Parts: sequence; structure tokens; C-alpha cells
Amino acid sequence: MMIRTACISALICSASLASAGEPTTSGFACTQPELIGLVSGLNDPLALTIDNNYAYLTQSDNSFVIIDLSDAQFPTLIAQTDDLPIEIDYAKQIVINQSAAYIGRSIINIEDKSDPWFMRYAFDNPPMVANGYLYYPQTNGVYNVTRPLAYGLDTFTDPNFYLNHDVAAFVNDQLVTLGLDRYDITDPLAPQLIDDNPYEPGLMDTWRYEAPYIIVSPRNTDTPVIHTYHPVIDKFTTTQPDGIIADDLTVRADTIFAINKGLHIYTLTNEPLLIASYIADPILNDARFIRRLGDRFLIVTSDTLAIYDIRTNPVAAVSTTSHTSFLELLDNVAVLSSGNISATSLAASVVDVNDPSNPTWLADLPVAEPYGLASSDQMLFVAAKNEGLLAFDLSTPDRPILRATYDTSRDQAGSPNTRDVFVSGSYAYAADRSGGLSIYSIGPTRLLTRVSNIQFGQVSHRVRVQGNLALISSNSKLNIIDVTDKSNPLLLASIDELPGTENYIHTAIVHDQLLYTADENNGYRIFNLADPADPVELAHFDAVVTGPDGQVHNPWVFDLAIRDDLLYVAMSSGGLAIYSNADPFNPVLRSHIPSNAPDITVATTRYRDIEFDNNMLYASAGESGLRVFNLNACAGSCPADLNGDNIINFFDVAYFLVAFDSQDPEADLNNDNAFNFFDLARFIALYNEGCP
Repeated sequence: MMIRTACISALICSASLASAGEPTTSGFACTQPELIGLVSGLNDPLALTIDNNYAYLTQSDNSFVIIDLSDAQFPTLIAQTDDLPIEIDYAKQIVINQSAAYIGRSIINIEDKSDPWFMRYAFDNPPMVANGYLYYPQTNGVYNVTRPLAYGLDTFTDPNFYLNHDVAAFVNDQLVTLGLDRYDITDPLAPQLIDDNPYEPGLMDTWRYEAPYIIVSPRNTDTPVIHTYHPVIDKFTTTQPDGIIADDLTVRADTIFAINKGLHIYTLTNEPLLIASYIADPILNDARFIRRLGDRFLIVTSDTLAIYDIRTNPVAAVSTTSHTSFLELLDNVAVLSSGNISATSLAASVVDVNDPSNPTWLADLPVAEPYGLASSDQMLFVAAKNEGLLAFDLSTPDRPILRATYDTSRDQAGSPNTRDVFVSGSYAYAADRSGGLSIYSIGPTRLLTRVSNIQFGQVSHRVRVQGNLALISSNSKLNIIDVTDKSNPLLLASIDELPGTENYIHTAIVHDQLLYTADENNGYRIFNLADPADPVELAHFDAVVTGPDGQVHNPWVFDLAIRDDLLYVAMSSGGLAIYSNADPFNPVLRSHIPSNAPDITVATTRYRDIEFDNNMLYASAGESGLRVFNLNACAGSCPADLNGDNIINFFDVAYFLVAFDSQDPEADLNNDNAFNFFDLARFIALYNEGCP
């Protein structure tokens, strides 16, 4: 049964909504996509290619358009010809090869961009140019287009050679097919197979390479396929983001920008998390093409080409193809390691974060089972499970050098089982599962000298040092150590895990004489630490969060941080929660940033470790690698802000009423394909929750 808007408007207006015109929360300032420049007057564009600051388009009236993009504020239409023999039925894509444009079966001379003209007919729907040649599948012939306006037909040196699949990319002098097979084509006529990939692509409609991503639209499914090239391991990985239906999409910093009656931004994961949606902007709502343009985006509608600045939060991500748990920042570098988050995908990876919006995976460290990380200047210390404490010189981050190895076992002659390391001042503190806590002095060359060791009678996992206190997480206790005298550390007190639980205290922090403990699936606790030898429990919070989507998160708390009266709680697959901590005993949730999509089948993104650098927050993110957040920007989407103006007010109510009355899918807020009271109740709940 459909409920008419006349019946529900009174219910909405009497549902204790926030004051009209005022945001319900003020945590982060939101930034809408910003229009930088545009060109209007297009006529139903059907194909688009960007090459060297020029946009090339074909249109339904058989016309060919060239637009100069060198000035983003003032893109300029420099050619629009409708007298070229371009057959639109054959023009699925435009291939630019120096002074030539290959469109359908036509070669167009574009040496003078303001005066393109028809040269000749040639090949059907050419693939991308690779090393001066056009390679077609299932044929021994190859087109030589080293002279772009002319061509020759050559044959492979091996008369029995042919490609099984279409060409998808040209990377490092290697031809990459849609099946991810790779060929060295240093000699274009004698391709050498260097990677026979078992991947079977199926039937594909369109594809293109936007480094480092091959973006594919399959023919028989709505689910796109995105292959990412990772130079560090010289491999492609494949993501099939389920549930994304897009007219077109692009990818920037492991973030998907999809257009479908608006712009929708997702994480690059198999079960993608929706970060934000923008549907009120008429250009974005009518978009049919989207492409990266440097740090900006080019949007093409039925009649307009527009350039936008689009900011997201997370601002970026980078997958290192391993599962990440530990995180350390030094200068412009982030280092991630696996720890015990995975038994199979282990690595310690170095990531360049000089530009936080575009993190770049630089290198992997030669460590078999890396755990905790710490640094002193350019020296990185890695707790290696079966190797000890390793010291790497990262002065050249893409070429780390192992400088020293330290045995952290009790007698320095056994089998080390190093799990964590922390640097405070001129000392390094290493936790060994069996060897307790070892303290090392850091010399002028950043190499270490062992000063002392203390045992606890149980295994040790994590170490954090604040002031003269070292906090050691063991299997069932948190040990508080006085390290005032580095040569003689003293056990002051131990805090037991919660009664009836089996999970250890993962880590702990001290702030204003209060000790906060991360108790995994038991939330977090607060202790009075005025006397470190006698900590007194004052409060316990379960950290359960109900997100803006209505999903209840029962988190495992792995890390805690306090900054500017805000408490940051890293909750693994439960996401990241930010509380006002002005009164630690009455925390107020300011924002919850989910890590995974609602009702995800398998949680792959897990926030385990968080670090700050100026206004940026960095989080180790499990299979998602590293995610970077801007603390001064929006955190997540705002479901109740239906008109996209960053304010929750009556205009959003009116928007919902219109959508509900017309049975627009936007009003089906509980996704049951019905329009009833449950959608009304959901909208009221979202409205009252406000925006993060």
C-alpha cells in the first residue's frame, strides 16, 4: 500500500527533527564537488578520449570535437567538424597516435588540432597503440603505425603466433591482454610471453587503461572489473566491485568514481563501501563519461564538458596486496606490516605519502613475518617474529637497506620471537613473546646496544612507552613498567583482562593521568593512573556504534588515540569512531567511519593501527592496505542530506516527500522495493542522526 505525502508530512514535522537550516552535527566541514570550468554546446557525445591535455569526442551527428584542456578554468573548443566520414556505428573508441586519430575505420589528421581532416579508411576499431603497432587477437597480422598517418601490415616472426585476447594495456614495454597475459614486445614482431595468466576475462564491451588501472565493462553483467598494476611486485590484481551499476567510472588512489544519475564514490574493494553520493548537481546527474584529469576529473554530459575538483574522505588508499596491521610514519613515508592479521599474506611495505592524496607503494622489506614497527630518524626497526629486531636504513625509501639484526630472546642466544617495538627518546623497547621486554640505547648511527631485560612470566605482544612508563600487553594482563632507570626496569602493577573473557588487552595509552586500555571485543576501559603502582578502574565502554546506515557495529577495539579532546577508536572491521572526550566518562560520538559496506559477506578492511600527521589520519586497513583521512573534511556520506547541500533541513524533507510520492528508488531507504511506513521511519532516524 502506498502512503501519500499528505499523510506523512505531519508525521515528519512532528518527529523531533533538528532545527531547520542548521546542521545536526558540526564535526567536519564538507566540500561539494567544485566546478572549475566547462564547455557547452556539445551534441550527444558517444565516445571520449583524453590525450596530452586534449579531449577528443565523437557525437551522434557524426561530428568530431577537439577541446583544449590545458587551462582547467577555461577549457576551449578548438574544432568541431561534421563533414568527416566517421561511421559512428564503428566508432566505439578513439585512439590517438601522435598526429593521428583512429576512429572506427577512419584515420583523421590532427596535426593541426584546429583543423582535423580525413586521411583514409583503415582498420576496424583499432586497439591501443603498443610500441608503434596495433595488435589484434586471433590473427598473425599486425599493423605498423610507427608512421601514424600511414600504416603497413606486417606478420609475426613466428607464423604460428597469435594473441588469445584483446590488448588492454602497454606497461613497461610489455603488452598486457584482457586475460592479463603479458608479452615483452621489445621486438614488436616477436612477442615473448613472460606471464601466462590463468585469468579468463569473458566477453567485454569496453575497456581502457588509466595507469595503474585497467577498467573493464563486461558484456553480460553490470559488475565492472578493475585490474591494478603493482610495480613493486610486478603483478596485476583484480577487483570486481559487486553492486556498482555505472554508466562510466574511473579510479583514483584506490577509490572508484562512478556515474549513474549522479556521482557515487566507493572504495576499491570487491564489496565496496559507498563513501559519498552527489545527485543534486545537474551536470553530475546527467553525466555519461568520467575521466581523471591530473588531480581533477573531466565529466561529459549530453551537451557539456566540465572539469571538477572532487574531494573525498578517505582522501586516498593504497593496497599493498598483503594484510596490514601495524603502521609507522617517518617523514613522508608510511610503513605497514602484517602481524598476526593473516597467516598467508605477510609483508612489510614502504609507502610514499609525500602527497597524502596519492600514496605510492615503493618497496617491500625482506622480512618473512613482520610485526611491530618503530623509527628513529631514517632508521626503521621491525619486530620480526623469528628473526629478532631488524634495523633498516630508509634514507632512500624505495631501496631499504638492512643495517643490523638484534636477538631479543632472554639470553640473546635463543630463538627470538619479536612481536613489537617502540622508540621513545634515545631508547628502543622491544617486546618478545617469550623474552619479555628488552631496552636498547640508540647510538649516534641509530644502531642499538642492549641495556636491560625484564621478564613477566607470560607472553608479551605489544609495547607502548609514555614518559617513564612502559605498557606491555601480555596474554591476560597489561603490565605497567617503570623505566626511569633504563638499566633496571621495575614492574609496578598489572591489570587483568575482563573477567570471563579470553581476549588480551591489545594496547594502551596514557592521557592526563588516565590510562585507556583497548580490550578488543570488550571495548575500552579507563583507569586512574595517579599512582602507577595502583591503577584504579573508573569506567568501561563497550564501544558499540550504530552507524548512519542503521547497522549496529560490535567492534573489536585495537587502537586508541587522543588529540584535541577527541578520542579516536580503531575498531578493526567495525570502522573508526571519533568521540568528544572533553568528559572522558561521558564520551559523545562525533563521527563513525565504517570500514566495510553494510552486511558485507567477508570483512576485508580492518582498522588496526592509527597515526597522525598534521591534519591527516593514517590507518592500517587489513586487505585494503593504507587509508588516509583528512580530519578537516567530511567523514563518510550523509544519507539524510538528500539535496546535497551539506545542511539537514526542511529542503531534505521536501526532497524525500517528492521522491516518496513518485516512488523514486531514492526514497526506498530500507531497500525492500516497497514504499511504506518503514521508509518514513528510516528517514526520520537518519535525519535525527545528522551528518558526520
